Amino acid sequence: MTRFALILLLCSLACSVRAAGKLIEYGWDCPTTAEYRARVKDMEKIPFDGIVIKVAPADESKSGKGSLTRRPFSARRFQPDEYQHAIDDLVAVKDSRFTDNLIQMVTAGTIDWFDPQWDSVAYNAKIIARIAKLGGCRGIMIDPEQYGGYSMWGYGRLPGNLKDAHSFEEYRAMVRQRGREFIKAINSEYPGILILTLFGPSFAYMQSTVNPLSDCEYGFLSPFFDGICEAADENTTIVDGYEISYPYRIREAFMQGREYELVGAKSISQAPDAFAKHMKCGFGVWADHNSGKLGWHPDDLSKNWFTPAGLRASLNYALTTSDGYVWVYCERFSWFNDTAPRGFIDALRLAKDGPGKGYMPPMEIPKAEEQGDYADSKWLRVLSQSKDCADLKPIFDLPSSGWKFHTDPARRGEQKGWQKPGFDDSTWRDISIGRFWEQEGELYDGTGWYRLKLSVPKLDTNGPVYIAFGAADEIATVWVNGVKVGVHDQWEYGWNTPFAFDVTSALKPGEPNTIAVRVFDFQGGGGIWKSVKLMSK
Repeated sequence: MTRFALILLLCSLACSVRAAGKLIEYGWDCPTTAEYRARVKDMEKIPFDGIVIKVAPADESKSGKGSLTRRPFSARRFQPDEYQHAIDDLVAVKDSRFTDNLIQMVTAGTIDWFDPQWDSVAYNAKIIARIAKLGGCRGIMIDPEQYGGYSMWGYGRLPGNLKDAHSFEEYRAMVRQRGREFIKAINSEYPGILILTLFGPSFAYMQSTVNPLSDCEYGFLSPFFDGICEAADENTTIVDGYEISYPYRIREAFMQGREYELVGAKSISQAPDAFAKHMKCGFGVWADHNSGKLGWHPDDLSKNWFTPAGLRASLNYALTTSDGYVWVYCERFSWFNDTAPRGFIDALRLAKDGPGKGYMPPMEIPKAEEQGDYADSKWLRVLSQSKDCADLKPIFDLPSSGWKFHTDPARRGEQKGWQKPGFDDSTWRDISIGRFWEQEGELYDGTGWYRLKLSVPKLDTNGPVYIAFGAADEIATVWVNGVKVGVHDQWEYGWNTPFAFDVTSALKPGEPNTIAVRVFDFQGGGGIWKSVKLMSK
């Protein structure tokens, strides 16, 4: 049984019982400690297990502006008169139903990893941990997004003078050391703390599938959390909150996310054993997803990205696929001031009972031919820019029609031998490539298989032969005559990226051949939506 199939089985079993995970609220309505103290009984009416709370300076607590916990990554140390009131607010709340509150920490700042005053960052983290511990919170929420002009998480985005002073490897080692200092300071105040990072080393891994880690915008997340995992005390738990799952509406997308979090991120870790011990899988779901662009329709929830039924299903998938923590984000409404839709509040409660009827795909069908770089000339030019494909020339076009197709929501096709030449696909439906499978009538997100049987003529080449795809949305695994020749996985970045695999030893020119392609689609249009060619040098 493959790792993915095992995850699917365990998640399926988990769905047969009540989900035991925690739902954490965080969004534009993030309350200050004073607001939490004043309104906790009303907040507890919403079925969250915890909320994220920010610390505002004492003289600004009522307005919520100038959050102290949005600026710990600086050379300025927090002073007691700036946070003691926050501890007092939290201590004043007695017998709260919330078991897993977290204190906000935003890492955006202007201090460099080599700055001798970096110990102020560790000190500020220590203070935030103190607030959480004395205030009865479960831990800290970290938001690593690079707000403002300074980019601290990517070597390639550092100012030139800093890169001149230190190489990427020197920075990587220093960031890892800062991670150790960071968690040691936190654990000195709060042993066994929970740290939920809105996104973590899995994001660095996914970016590294496209570019070297040194060129990734968030490449330093990997060494920073390596250091944290190495130096954390025995009972400290780190949860990768995987913000990328915001729009996910199918269980399989969350399962793929779990692979990225725990397997992919570990593969680039320099401390894999410590990573495996402390790093856990979490997810984020954006209740009013992309409402800034899509609009927010409180009077007709069917027009939103998530309907109440869809939100319930996604939260259930997240809870049963994660290691216990799911955070729920929102922008256009507040859960705590009567602007949250009743159906969404019910979805929070019902999600732990099961997914319900699940998500129904929208009827809007994307058109492949309207997407950028659709023409053969355009994607071939992009492919030629790859070092391994620079000299490739088309020598044979695979037909757009004559393919067979079958969905595989349980992802058991490989186990059933769907990649093998002798598999009987006569009951599969006919499909054409060069179009999204939605255009072919498959209103579906998830895994689908394509198979093509064809005779390839003798090829006029003495060089290696490649099979090249204009695009497959989003992850593709390719077999030729039962031989796995390659995997195209650039996360959701790869939906429009051409790719090619060497099939010289697997292809049989002048004989019948079987091409099998497994495609996984996170959301939106899916499938082999551009042309496929054989190429050679």
